[in-house]
Amino acid sequence: MELDALVDQFNKLLVTDFDGTITAVDFFERVLEQLLGREYPDYWQQYVRGEITHFDALNSIFGELRVGQEQLLQIAESVGLQASFADDVQRLQTGGWGVIVVSAGSKWYIEQLFERRGVRLPIVSNPGEVSPEGSLQMSLDRESRFFNREIGIDKAGVVRWALQNFEQVAFAGDGRPDVAAAELVVDDRRFARGWLAEHFATQCTPFVRFEFWSQVADKLLTDELLPERG
Repeated sequence: MELDALVDQFNKLLVTDFDGTITAVDFFERVLEQLLGREYPDYWQQYVRGEITHFDALNSIFGELRVGQEQLLQIAESVGLQASFADDVQRLQTGGWGVIVVSAGSKWYIEQLFERRGVRLPIVSNPGEVSPEGSLQMSLDRESRFFNREIGIDKAGVVRWALQNFEQVAFAGDGRPDVAAAELVVDDRRFARGWLAEHFATQCTPFVRFEFWSQVADKLLTDELLPERG
């Protein structure tokens, strides 16, 4: 489904992160578990210290694990995608909410998981493929209208596009790359869990806390939105 087709079908849009938002844990966290005990640079801390980009940190971590497509798919299946996910998407769409996924990870494993569940959604993420060495290799889509060198995609840019084209826009996320995008939507459409929730609580930024992605669907469809205010 192309992005612009959403404008013709829906008047409300949920922009949602994938890793740690739709899923219980990040794909890269599962990769790190597989790498326990191995010697390699601490790419994530290099990113946190501002020495390398978020994209380069993830891509380097993925490159350390050389296990092949089958095991990479097994790792993807272990991230905790809710059994109700396909039904939750259908409920949102029936209720007038389009859904678009924005991820600083790779489109490769997101598409694989969606295909296995019969879910078709627009995905703005970094292209990826399994290298001859058996690792997941991401690439930058410099031709994308939402390109961003830091994380590969401009999540805030997607939200700004949505705000220009839809009557209501919600955002759901959990991590550092989600801050700027989440801050663009109104308080009761700003959904956060994990690191992002604690960040907003510390900053006294109103948000709606959730634990499972299905709760985002529930709240949007029932308008039971009581944002926390830190």
